[in-house]
Amino acid sequence: MMKAKRQTVSLRPSPLASIMGIIGLIVILVLGGYMMYGAFGIDTAFLMVWVLFGIGGIVYFVVNLTSFSKSDMKHIPLTADEVIDIAGDDPAPDADFETKLRKIEALKKDGLLSEQEYRRKRDEILNQKW
Repeated sequence: MMKAKRQTVSLRPSPLASIMGIIGLIVILVLGGYMMYGAFGIDTAFLMVWVLFGIGGIVYFVVNLTSFSKSDMKHIPLTADEVIDIAGDDPAPDADFETKLRKIEALKKDGLLSEQEYRRKRDEILNQKW
């Protein structure tokens, strides 16, 4: 029996999430600056931490956004429906047909596969070389 190769996946915010994060943190910084304008005493320390975290977040999102190449930007999914399954949840290549068929039957029964998806996957499994 062949062991499945373990894959390492790096998760990071998408470009859209980075842009939204930058906009949100700028709003937070503006609010913090407005509150800090007249604040002295105990509130000042809190507002300074607020501003430092806001600046740190903006730096993180800018670095993340600039790390995407133009070719990466074309292949980044915008919705969960567009995400490519890379987790390797499928049974091992040498798993028997019965195991695979029972797994998709259970997924259909649990409502995780539609009838159309179930039939397509079942046909795919049955069309594999026995």
